[in-house]
Formats: sequence, C-alpha cells, structure tokens
Amino acid sequence: MKVSIVIINFNSTIHTIKCVESILEKTKTEIEVIIVDNNSEDKERNALELWHQKQSKNVKYIKSKLNTGFAMGNMLGANFSYGEYIFLLNNDCLLLNSAIDNLVEFMDKNHNVGLASPKIFDGEKNYTPSFNYPPTVANKWLGSSVCRIFNKEAYPPRKKKYLSPVSVPMISGSAMFFRKSCFNELGGLDTNFFLYCEEEDVSIRAKRNGYDIYYNPAAEIIHFCGASTQRSLDIEKEFYISLFYMLEKNYSLLPRNLIKLRYIIKELKKATKNKRHMKIFLFLLKGPSLTESMRHKMKCSR
Repeated sequence: MKVSIVIINFNSTIHTIKCVESILEKTKTEIEVIIVDNNSEDKERNALELWHQKQSKNVKYIKSKLNTGFAMGNMLGANFSYGEYIFLLNNDCLLLNSAIDNLVEFMDKNHNVGLASPKIFDGEKNYTPSFNYPPTVANKWLGSSVCRIFNKEAYPPRKKKYLSPVSVPMISGSAMFFRKSCFNELGGLDTNFFLYCEEEDVSIRAKRNGYDIYYNPAAEIIHFCGASTQRSLDIEKEFYISLFYMLEKNYSLLPRNLIKLRYIIKELKKATKNKRHMKIFLFLLKGPSLTESMRHKMKCSR
C-alpha cells in the first residue's frame, strides 16, 4: 500500500462522497481511503453507510460513537492505515488533477521531506495560499511583510504563483501529506486539539525533528473552505483554546505571552463594535483552558 488517505465525516456526507469519488477517479497510485464518521446525525451516517456498501475493499469505514474532533478522528483513522504515506484530507476537498500521484512522486525523490501540501484553490477556483507562518512575536506585532525583509527564507510569499516545489515553514491543515515514518516519529497529531492549530503544532514539531516541509504546486485540489464547519461563538472560542494551548506547548514564557497579548488587543478593538467579540475578549482575559473545549460537550451515541 502506497498511500493511506484519512477523511473525517461529520454531518457532511455529500462532501465526503464527492471527495472520495474525485480521489478514485484521478489517482493511479495504490491507495486506501479510510473514512471516519465522527458521530454524525442518523440521516447523514446512514447515507454514508449505504454508499460505502457499494465501494471496494480499499474504501474503509470507521464509525465513532463520539465526535472526537479533527485530530483524534484522524488519529483513529491512522491507526488502521498501512500506507508508506498518509494523507489527512478535509472532506470538503476535491482533486483537480493527479494530486496524490504528484505528491508521491515528489516525496519519493526527496527523502528528507516529511510533510507536504498541494496547491489549493477555493470553490470559485481562485488560488488560495496553502501554507502559512507559525506565530512569532515579530510577525504578530510587525507583520510578515516586515519580517520577510530580514528573513526571506522563513517568509516565502504566500500569494506568489510558484511553478516548482518550495520549502515552507507550515502547511494548511486541510491537506497534509505525511511520510508515514515522519508521522510515526512525531506521534501524529496531538489529540488535545479539537478543531484548530493542529497544523501549526505538527509543523513546528516536524521542523524541530529535522524534517523539511514543502509546498508542491504540481498537485492541485479544491477546498470549499468551511463547508463542513459552521461558525459560532463556541467555534471561535475553540480556536483560542487551541491557539493558547499550542503556544503553551511550543513557546517559552515571554514569546507566548507577547503573542497572546497581541490577540487580546485585536479582540478588544473588535469588541468596541461587536458584542460577540466582547465575549471573546473577556474569555481571553480569563484565560482559555482545554477543559472548556467543545470535546467535553460531545455526547456518545448508542
């Protein structure tokens, strides 16, 4: 088995089906697709199970009795994977070309690359950056454009249309293509994260362990951003719970507190115009905790 593709489904079965069908249509490499249903509603889960019954044995289905979130859901799927590579792909994505074949070809030739990302377009087929920069005191207070003046390698332009692979500091969490040995060495995704900041955390750890991270524009996908996640106050709080945990885990005292302060000031400015952001501002002042994560509100199905 060359590639194991793990896809999480949560009340968005139509996206999952279209995603898998695009993979099967456009991929020649030997693959297995592992779908993890994160305790969807009966209607969504039943539709997925009915569709899955008509698929080949290379499309696996795992039913979770609890919505374990993005990281734990992917780790559940990864436990059943046998590929040399593991591709964690959002279910609201479609392959535009032989993206998986192109990623495999690139990784086979570049053995120190532990993690790669394809080129990503939005639902209107407009290019959208598929890599970013982990937060630092400098880029949060001064901006990435200023930081690029002093360190070009750490800040490759995100909007530039690259024609060949480029080394990047961090990739999008919607499409993370791992060398399985790198994934295993890192211990995969940190399951303390429920929805956000997994990509920052795993990219920082991959770099720390000596792996290169690359963006490969030869592989192309569409990502219908946010199609599987509805925005709400709880979702916005969840972002900050994950962010502050990621900072506590990977940064020393002074840098993490300066970065946190930047976000608190940002929300304070928004709070003067929007009551919802006032709630978020007060939430940040109190200090987000993992104990307040949405994961603790999830109910187990029978």
